[in-house]
Amino acid sequence: MRLVDLLNKIRWDEHENEEDYEVWIYDRIAKKEKKIAFKMIANIGKSFIELIDSTEIPLHRIRKIVKRGEVVWEKRR
Repeated sequence: MRLVDLLNKIRWDEHENEEDYEVWIYDRIAKKEKKIAFKMIANIGKSFIELIDSTEIPLHRIRKIVKRGEVVWEKRR
């Protein structure tokens, strides 16, 4: 499944709960991975996500999606 499809499934599928998910991104300034609660995502675009504070994060910076402690998607490296 493509990353953008998974993000939209989490957002719109009534069987999913956004509270269960974390998005791990690579913070290029801090040079480490950073966890973001899924509920902090305001918009999902074709090539980026926008957080509620208007920060835009390119999809290629997303490293993994975690549901209740279990990795459900991980970027190939």
